[in-house]
Amino acid sequence: MICHRCNGFMVEELLSDMDGQSSRAQGYRCVNCGEVTDSVLLRHRQLKQLPKKVGRQPRRLEVIALGGSSC
Repeated sequence: MICHRCNGFMVEELLSDMDGQSSRAQGYRCVNCGEVTDSVLLRHRQLKQLPKKVGRQPRRLEVIALGGSSC
């Protein structure tokens, strides 16, 4: 796996909470910059990169000058 921050080499690592006991998960750590990722972070990054659904575009209002004289 390649690090998204520095293109360095990522190694598997067992991640744990701050207290070191309550929960553990498998993740990845970059040997160059120290970036840590797990499956949840990777999924959120993938979702951010997906194109957003195109909805109805807001209407633009145009100002039309009435009459022949300008101010």
